Amino acid sequence: MNHPPLHKTPNCVCKTTLLTGLVALLAASPVLAQTSNAPTEMKPTVVTGSLIPTAETVGPAPVQTLSAANIEQAGTADTLLTLRKLVPGFTGSGNYLGSVNNNVNIGAGFQAFTGESYAQIRNLPTLVLLNGQRIVTSALSGGQAVDLNSIPLAMIERVDVLKDGASAIYGSDAIGGVINVITRKNYDGVELSGRWGFPTEGPKDHGVQYQASIVMGSSTETTSFTAGAQFFEQAPLYTKDRAIGSMSAAQLEAQNIGVPPAYFSPSFPGKVQAGGHIYLLASSPFANPTDPHFLGGITGYNPAVTTPPVFAGQTFTGPNAVVNYNNYAISQGYVAPGFTAANTPGPYLLADNASAVLKTTDYGTTTILDQDRRQFWANAQHEVFKDTLTFYTDFLYSDNAATGTLAPSPVPSLLTYNTTIPADNPYNPWGVLLGQGQGTGAAAPPRVRSRFVDFGDRTFVSLSDTFQWVGGIKGNIVTPDYSYDISYDYSQARQEQQTRNAPNGALLNQAFIPIGATNAQGQPLSTLLDSSGNNLPIYNIFGAALGHSAINSPATLNALNATLFTWGQSELWSAQGIFRASPIELPAGKLEFAAGGQYIDESLQLEVDGLSSGNLAPGLNVAVPFPHSRRTTAAGFAEAKIPVTRPDMEVPAAHFLEFDVAGRYQTFDPGGDKAVPKIGVKWQPLDDQLTLRGSYNQGFIAPSIFNLFGPAFASNPNVVINGEAGQVQTEVTGNPSLKPQNSEQFGFGAVITPSHFVKNLTISADYYHVTQDHIPVADAQAVANSLASLGPASPFAPGFTTQDGLPFTSASQVTIDNWLNATFPWQQNGKLRTDGIDLAANYVIPTEWTEGYGKITLGAIADYKFHYEIQQSPTLPYVDYTGTFTPFQGTIPEWSLNLNLAWEFKEFTFVVNANYLPSIEDPGTLIGPYSQPEQGFTINNPTQPFHIPDYFTIDMQLSYEFGKGKVEGRKWWDGTKLTVGCLNVTDEKPPVISDAVEDNTDKNVYDIIGPFIYFEITKRF
Repeated sequence: MNHPPLHKTPNCVCKTTLLTGLVALLAASPVLAQTSNAPTEMKPTVVTGSLIPTAETVGPAPVQTLSAANIEQAGTADTLLTLRKLVPGFTGSGNYLGSVNNNVNIGAGFQAFTGESYAQIRNLPTLVLLNGQRIVTSALSGGQAVDLNSIPLAMIERVDVLKDGASAIYGSDAIGGVINVITRKNYDGVELSGRWGFPTEGPKDHGVQYQASIVMGSSTETTSFTAGAQFFEQAPLYTKDRAIGSMSAAQLEAQNIGVPPAYFSPSFPGKVQAGGHIYLLASSPFANPTDPHFLGGITGYNPAVTTPPVFAGQTFTGPNAVVNYNNYAISQGYVAPGFTAANTPGPYLLADNASAVLKTTDYGTTTILDQDRRQFWANAQHEVFKDTLTFYTDFLYSDNAATGTLAPSPVPSLLTYNTTIPADNPYNPWGVLLGQGQGTGAAAPPRVRSRFVDFGDRTFVSLSDTFQWVGGIKGNIVTPDYSYDISYDYSQARQEQQTRNAPNGALLNQAFIPIGATNAQGQPLSTLLDSSGNNLPIYNIFGAALGHSAINSPATLNALNATLFTWGQSELWSAQGIFRASPIELPAGKLEFAAGGQYIDESLQLEVDGLSSGNLAPGLNVAVPFPHSRRTTAAGFAEAKIPVTRPDMEVPAAHFLEFDVAGRYQTFDPGGDKAVPKIGVKWQPLDDQLTLRGSYNQGFIAPSIFNLFGPAFASNPNVVINGEAGQVQTEVTGNPSLKPQNSEQFGFGAVITPSHFVKNLTISADYYHVTQDHIPVADAQAVANSLASLGPASPFAPGFTTQDGLPFTSASQVTIDNWLNATFPWQQNGKLRTDGIDLAANYVIPTEWTEGYGKITLGAIADYKFHYEIQQSPTLPYVDYTGTFTPFQGTIPEWSLNLNLAWEFKEFTFVVNANYLPSIEDPGTLIGPYSQPEQGFTINNPTQPFHIPDYFTIDMQLSYEFGKGKVEGRKWWDGTKLTVGCLNVTDEKPPVISDAVEDNTDKNVYDIIGPFIYFEITKRF
């Protein structure tokens, strides 16, 4: 199915020609020296994925290395964005791009703008290391993810991306692989750097970036010291700044989307529901024919009815409450403008089309967060006794802040947030108690919906500081054949989420209670007091204004306006010792061995304000404190590298053969224990031009502290009940009985360096296959299915409550409108299986071909997925998410491609990076029980998925370095590098996605900013 584009795209013929040309140019080609597969002479060093030092650049497992130059040439200021641009496979819901990851439910169970970035290779659990050491997870992720934004780019020497399981080497979490960030060391001199960047599409100052850094160091034969600092600021970009972010219903319909997305809300002032119908107060802008919000088909608009008339002594309840109220008002003389007493429609107007119609993005919501980062680091090394005792230490401190906004707090129901309005409230038109304690069933009053627009937008301010200190000693034991490395690692992350302009639900209840008196302006007073002990005017929740109105006193609003908070702290400390030895000389070389032990202590705690924990923060999820909890781990591990043949042995079909075997035994308290093996092989059958490699390993993920002990994790997933899709509230609780998740994986591949035929060319292909089980899941759809089919007999019935407050006695009570909450524990029912192939090539054009024209390097790297399948429950089938977008798994393209060209000519360096994603589909509800549909089916063919077109971006960078390579006769300006670049030079617009929760696209994958120009200057002394 073809869908008309929302935006003007480059001519398809030109785009196809450009892509075809680049692919043809680079087809033989990992990106620009990122994967150094060609064997070179190197000093033995410990590499990611092994405990044993090696001088080989090609091992039994694939590792893609991003050098400092690669990172600089990517042109980004964000670690995850850099990985995404240079390493295919960083897609899917496990990859959160902090600058744009708005309004997500994270591990702590509340809506948040965290500004944190989380990464997963191939959307699989991934271990993040800093200089080979574990780093603390973020408290606001429930202690389940490392914030990559706590690691400044300026401190990075390189990033190793190990695309293989490594639990036998590193322990828990290394299922998808390992991201190991290596920082600068042994630096001599001073480097100053500055960056300024801005989107070419305004408005002015929106989305602008500023960055400055300093690196300095000094080293001698025995001592080295390196330190640095980085400062980063980014101005916000608002949803209204880009056309895609807040499309109207008509624009969505033109894109074949029939059901509005989440930013169209059913909760707004002046709305009530009764008897299966929707009514609007007559002054509502949605009823005004001259207002842009007018819905059509509604008559009886009356701007004078800013609040519904109240008739003392009269009560109106039940399904006909609004009809009876209107009739009574008319009998008391109410007449709408342009009507007579005989045909006037009354103060409340029937408007069944006023469901999800309030476009909340009009309030000034953010698309790119306002961010501020202050980061410092240092490392030192001192050789106490030559070769036998060296002390080393590393330090990192990161202070980050991020701010974002949402529309004012909604009121979906007075029952939801412990709100109570007494019957004698002078603005209460129904004359009965509303909210907690109100009547149920046939005695229930109308459902009041509103929004606290007078309070202003909800503003989320996330404050985070992360600290890590590592200290250790290392050295040889008598000879280099025996060595040791003992280290201690302590890291701590503290985060606070402030939510400003939130209603204080406890004081709000006071502001609803009248005292029977009025002030000098005639406003009825409430039991709410100001700081001087004076009674304040009653808060009127029944008005219809969509913006700030005059019906509520500023003094009352000021007293009710609250700042909520969630504070969390996550700590990790570990002690590790590794002993290395080469005890035996085999015919093919030395048997190399490493063994050691590790002890890890992790803790997590969360504190929340009393309003949030008491469900007294209308429009915001309940947040429950998490008492200080901890988990300890002890492990023993070993690895051996066994050479079988070497070139000078001249063994037929075994030019070189080596095995690498490893194993780990680890215990968890709580969580049980786990033992896992790994075996790898490296084989060169003829010579070093062809290397075959493969591995088999088992892995595990320790149950997280949050999954073990966490409080109710509140969220609002979308489910389908009896064919009706909608958003419901759930609370998932901790389960202390959880055991480790298991994984099993194998892979094999080849690295070809055909130097006898083509110089400077490296090609690699690696197949991977991963299975994972015992995954904790919060399957709201399975809960809904069980409740709707079994009713009170469902195992989830004890945790289910209804909106109408009636006891749960029948499956017919389970509907989208009647669902109040469902509470259930994490269950280890999930399984995953995925397989695919990584393809990479790198080619440096021989200098004899480019003589006089510099050095030209070409690169290409691709990730192709055969399957990415999830099973939520043993009774349900696997669902393959390959080539789809779903709110559940995010964007999982069938394949992705990164292309790169670098041309170094004298003092100039010109770089082109290109990224391509093929077309994918949004299956909506067609994918089955895990779809969590936001919008469901397309308009003209509900049996077909929504088509998302392919996506191709190009980044360019040009730099000039004064005195590049000069040693003698250097001037003061030598060592100065000027850089200008542009991201997304072709202005490729993000595609519309029907199920996208925000901005109608996946902002973690597709660029919503547009062309972004940046200037950088670096001075090295």
